[in-house]
Amino acid sequence: MKRFRRLLVGLVLVLGVAFLAALPAGVFTGSPANCKCGGTAALANLQTALQGASTFYADNGSYSGIYGGRDISTITGIDVGLTFVSGQPSTASNVISLATKPRGGWLVLAAYATSPHDCFIVVDLRAEQTRPIAGESDKAPGVYYGVIRSTNTATCNASASMAGTDYSTSGWPRA
Repeated sequence: MKRFRRLLVGLVLVLGVAFLAALPAGVFTGSPANCKCGGTAALANLQTALQGASTFYADNGSYSGIYGGRDISTITGIDVGLTFVSGQPSTASNVISLATKPRGGWLVLAAYATSPHDCFIVVDLRAEQTRPIAGESDKAPGVYYGVIRSTNTATCNASASMAGTDYSTSGWPRA
């Protein structure tokens, strides 16, 4: 049954991406096409990674175990076509750095865009937090989008402190 559900989720993801690709640019405020910040591939890949992570959360009830340890990610079983690393920085738009805690109430995803040299971040808080996550001062549940501008790959690590990052709940902050 789990295998069928993953196959079905994969099909829905593929159809969803095809549907979004057919829409005119900028239909959604949080869409990569509407962001005047470059790094469209990194933004699209983060959205795909967030969809895959949400599927993982739905299957497991938390983000706990989304990666098996350093350099191993069980999210790859959902097959969203991306490479996931934990405890390491993103080095390209299709390499997603991820971080969570054992109880799995939150997830941080980061992708590096080589063209504008920006690090794009998604923070998904599923439960009220007792302290800031990834530099996000708001601890209420929700999805937060952030960017570190003009940086290098070493700083695009979901496990690192990202204090000073601009966050928005409606899409990636604009330039």
